Formats: sequence, structure tokens, C-alpha cells
Amino acid sequence: MRDSTFWREGAGRMGLDIDHMSANGRFVFVDGLSGQISGTNATGKREKVLRSTRVNDVEREIGQALGELRTQKRVLIVDQIDALLAISEDDVTSSKLSSMILSLRERAHSTILTLSADSPLVHSQTTMLEREHAALALGQAHGADRVLSLRMLDTGTAKDVSGVMRITSNIEGEEGGKEYLYFVASDGSVKVFERGT
Repeated sequence: MRDSTFWREGAGRMGLDIDHMSANGRFVFVDGLSGQISGTNATGKREKVLRSTRVNDVEREIGQALGELRTQKRVLIVDQIDALLAISEDDVTSSKLSSMILSLRERAHSTILTLSADSPLVHSQTTMLEREHAALALGQAHGADRVLSLRMLDTGTAKDVSGVMRITSNIEGEEGGKEYLYFVASDGSVKVFERGT
């Protein structure tokens, strides 16, 4: 969902040079949205643009991008894969996307998925899209080693707290889950802290 500039700037804040990593075959960006909406071409040598929303085409493009990486431990980050349910043909289902994700996971050391899991999307389930979205989000959450979720404060808004971050582990031997508070400042920086600190 987010363009390469977003990822480049975010990685830069963490001290990662995406351009250098791309040049060395350690990073590749696959743009899954602009090719569908505006027909834009990739802006960098190691950037690819998806031209189709068909599950087989998406899997092939991402698989090829993973194959081009010159690193043993590949980390696959898939941002908002659930958007394919809304913008693609009727033949895209949660089970097809789950199968695609499983196939891609086999080619990567680790996979990070971001999905919309807002209450209206997961709980109401009155339309086919809502049912498919809920099935995808809940299925991926149940199969994940760890789930990081963000939510607003139960008590409403606060001047110094934006919301609650919960990290839940499904790995045997690890603690069940922890909650932290977070604050997003006007400059875009984020502070994460424990309750009462």
C-alpha cells in the first residue's frame, strides 16, 4: 500500500540505507498499488510494479523478487495484502490469499504481514468482502508466531498517549502477551512506554 519513499524514509530513521541495500541485492521493493490505480512504472532499478491483481501473478512477481535477493535470510514484508480482496476480481478469496502467503513464506526466513483488523472489518461480517477479510485476518493471526496490534485507548483520547500496542506470542515457552502505550508526535516520531512510566 505504501510507496517506496515511505519505506526508504522509515528505514532511514532506523539507520538502514535502502538504496545501498538495493544496489547490493539485499532489498527489493514490489509496488502492489500504483500499477493498479495509476499505471505508474517503478522508479528504481530494484523496484517492481504489479500489473495484475490475480493471485498467481502476484505470487509469481513477489517470488521472482525474493529469488533476486543475494542474502541467505530473506525477510518478506507484505503490507496490506488484504487490500487485494477489495481491489481485485471476484475470484480472489481469503483462502487463495492464505495459500499464496504460505507459498511465499516457504521462500523466506521470516514474514511480516500488515493487515487491517479494525472492529468494523472483523466483527460485522455482513457482506462477502467483510467475511473474506475477517477470514484472512483471523486466519493469519492464528497462524502467526507473534501478533502486534494497535488500538485506541478504551477511555478515549489523551494528550500524551495515542493508543495501546499489544504484542501476543504464540510460541511455546514465551510469555502470552504484553501491552505498551504509544504516542505519535506531530513530527511523526513515536514513543513506546509501559503503563505508569
